[in-house]
Amino acid sequence: MSASFERSTAQSISLLASNTRPAQLLVLAPRVIAVQIGRQLATEGLASRWRLHVAHSVTTAWQRMSETNFDLAIIDLSSAEIRVHTEDIVAAAGAAVVYGLSEDEHDEFAMAARRVGVADVLSLRHLEGPSTARLLRLMLESARTASYSRLLAAAVEGAPVAYAITDALQPDMPLVYVNEFFVTLTGYQPNDVIGRNCRFLQGPDTDSRDVDRIREAIRRAQPLYIELINYRKDGQPFWNGMLLRPIRSANGAITHFVATLRDMTERRGSEASLERSARLHRLLVEASGGITLFCDPDGQLRAPVKEFETFTGLNYDQYRQGDFSQVIHPEDREGFTANRAEALEERRAFRDQMRLRHAATNGWRYVELRMLPLIDPQGRLTEWIGMLTDIHDRLTTDFAQQQSSLFVHSLFDALPTRVAYADIEGVIRYVNRSCEEWLQLPRDRLIGLRLQDAIDAAARDTFDIDIAAALGGQSRRRSEVVSIAGRQECVELHCVPYRNEQGQIAGVLVIASA
Repeated sequence: MSASFERSTAQSISLLASNTRPAQLLVLAPRVIAVQIGRQLATEGLASRWRLHVAHSVTTAWQRMSETNFDLAIIDLSSAEIRVHTEDIVAAAGAAVVYGLSEDEHDEFAMAARRVGVADVLSLRHLEGPSTARLLRLMLESARTASYSRLLAAAVEGAPVAYAITDALQPDMPLVYVNEFFVTLTGYQPNDVIGRNCRFLQGPDTDSRDVDRIREAIRRAQPLYIELINYRKDGQPFWNGMLLRPIRSANGAITHFVATLRDMTERRGSEASLERSARLHRLLVEASGGITLFCDPDGQLRAPVKEFETFTGLNYDQYRQGDFSQVIHPEDREGFTANRAEALEERRAFRDQMRLRHAATNGWRYVELRMLPLIDPQGRLTEWIGMLTDIHDRLTTDFAQQQSSLFVHSLFDALPTRVAYADIEGVIRYVNRSCEEWLQLPRDRLIGLRLQDAIDAAARDTFDIDIAAALGGQSRRRSEVVSIAGRQECVELHCVPYRNEQGQIAGVLVIASA
């Protein structure tokens, strides 16, 4: 990957050099030197690719520089005016590479020029030798390559990604470059890290296995992407998404490694939160025994729900909109659809019971659906959480019990025998129709009275004994003359203990017959 990346970069630079505007060359020198340079450009076949600009004074050169971005500048250091303003010329040249010409490339003027930023100083004799054209080509190509190198460096320096370059040819592979975003990400300034191995980013929670993977990638000169815990200068940990790749020289030797670093802490935190939510979801499903549904603010299912698909036989595309009315019993469908639509519009919780098609039995089962809206602190609806519970067994059992109770009540009401039921406190909880007629009181007035209050005072003592015996587990039967509604009547009273499903005495049945 790295080698192909380098070839691609080299090709891109070559295309830029060949397809963009002609390179710009400024010659600040007497006319005779400018003519010589122009002639050498023509000899080397570079005249069409390089535009030659000539200035004979520093003032003219500055004016040219203010109008044109030059790639290369050649200045004649034999001129006293140019020597005085060499540093200013280099500063005004901007991105241009500046070369000097002198009678002696080692004299004091040449040395001074190099100190203020001139790339190199060449002897004027070079303009007259047979290799001058080739030398000029090298200077021009070097300047153009340097120009694009500065362009790429500016792009890297301004990128919102941290870059770090290590020297693979030095012991312990020290850092030789970091960009500005590296400082922003890690808090380390260039002078803190240049010359050091980048292991200073590691800390207590850095996984040693991740470090081993990096070492192995470097040893095998292979690119690597890895996310590991690193530490900022202030000691704060962060998840570093690092892409590491080797850089090769023209002969294929590894000279550098380039690393790009990204802060992945927020994404990793989101993933951890999602994983926690997923675990909570699984636990919620297991604990509730129901089917949990997560919907977006519009009521659309966020993801397939395997348990729901197993229950109904639907696939995700058939129920992802949150409307699964196609498997709801026709008698329940309209109510569910209207209730759901109203709840979505009003952003309120809703609860509905319905019969749902059960795929395993191809029958109908009663279910209960509860949906709750989640509202964030800003009042925005973020999602719906629903719970679908199978209540068929409970509901049908309750229904059967209700039907059984209705049957018993109907049976008792049809009997001529008077029947009353009182709880363990002796409070009447049920009377049949015959008992109402006998006592000449409506049922709603009798329920809630104590048994003793329903008969005359003379018979209460013996009646209390019978009730106590029944509540103690013994049946009692006796004939008694009682005063009922102002009349006396001889009746046979039978007090029978009533036991619940657990066999515990829960009350007493009083049966009176003439």
